[in-house]
Amino acid sequence: MIQVLIALLVIVVVARLILKGYRAEPVLFIAGLVLMICTALTGWGSVLPKGVASTGISFLDPFEVMRDLFSTRAADLGLMIMALMGFAHYMDHIGANEAVVRVVTKPLRALRSPYVLLFFSYLLASLLQLAIPSATGLAVLLMGTMFPIMLGLGLSAASAAGIIATSLGVAYTPTAIDAIRGSKAVNMDVVEYVVYHQGPAAL
Repeated sequence: MIQVLIALLVIVVVARLILKGYRAEPVLFIAGLVLMICTALTGWGSVLPKGVASTGISFLDPFEVMRDLFSTRAADLGLMIMALMGFAHYMDHIGANEAVVRVVTKPLRALRSPYVLLFFSYLLASLLQLAIPSATGLAVLLMGTMFPIMLGLGLSAASAAGIIATSLGVAYTPTAIDAIRGSKAVNMDVVEYVVYHQGPAAL
């Protein structure tokens, strides 16, 4: 019971700090460290993932977890995000985004209802998950391509950003990390897990 209370307390503090305007990244980083240190000190379980050796001092193991995450994610996901951000910035710099918006928005202006545009934008963003399973990478790509198109069609910035954010909230592709880990947790083939369980729930 004490574990649940500590977790709830940390969640409340994190929510209050973010709502007060503190940057989310350091707040979440410190909250994760606090939870792992509490776990290590009270003996609730190991915080170390598979393949990461202990430092020999349980109090320092959470920092070893962070070191391992930074070293792997920065070299993998981080570089992909930077490449996508660079591509999006370059396309905007040479005027490619404006050209795409001009070409694409002409036929789409026949659709008078903004709700129809939002619906099809949501479907397109969801379908792109099959090619780009990383939520962060797909969001960066959509912000550089689909976002200016939706603005050019007269949709508000909040609506366009909302479509991009919510379309990534439900995953249904076998290459997504949550599908892979979920299938391993229930000892099931990942394709079977997605087709018969995660996919129907997502739809």
